[in-house]
Amino acid sequence: MSGFFNQDNPFWRFINTLTDIVLMNLVFVICCLPVVTIGPVWTAMYYTMMKSVRRERGYVFKNFLHSLKQNFVQGLVCWLVLLIFGGTAGFSIWSMWKQTENGGNGLFLFWVSVFVLLFVICLAMYIFPALSRFNFSVGELFAFAAVVGVKYFYITLALLAMFAAAILACYLYLPLLVLGMPVLFIFVSSFLIEKIFKAYMPKFDENDDTVRDQWYYE
Repeated sequence: MSGFFNQDNPFWRFINTLTDIVLMNLVFVICCLPVVTIGPVWTAMYYTMMKSVRRERGYVFKNFLHSLKQNFVQGLVCWLVLLIFGGTAGFSIWSMWKQTENGGNGLFLFWVSVFVLLFVICLAMYIFPALSRFNFSVGELFAFAAVVGVKYFYITLALLAMFAAAILACYLYLPLLVLGMPVLFIFVSSFLIEKIFKAYMPKFDENDDTVRDQWYYE
């Protein structure tokens, strides 16, 4: 019976992970309320999810605050750019749809706007995780996201499908937004994104003393 209460028991490890996701999701939702902070918060949450939850290194909130402070400016700039283009595309989709309902001919612009919005979402799904991992400038983050989004198109499609499923689930059952769906999406998507990141990281050298923390190679 003592084995059941062992913290290394797979059941309790699962419960601990689930608890971390719910608590982190509450922090995520609260910190994203100003809207303009979504980029830096997404970055910090990915970093925390990888380091604290998946690699079990350090404390959840300590790692979250560390990444948030370190990447806040770049995350904010990237998010504002994405928000401008995504918001413009979203408004265009709505207006073109209304125009076609009233007999207008806005179908071409409608689909162009849909493509732009999907492209913005794809960029976001790569930019903020990449910001948490690599030392890129804002321009390099956008270029990296565009390149890997096309190069690993099958992974991009899978991420889009998961993102759409998460949005739909929250729309159908709003409490999921608070209970853990956003952070759960980040957690699940990290398994696909990390496959890409490992191809772009420097070769691991266990004898390199200049690298103090090599958890992301695991």
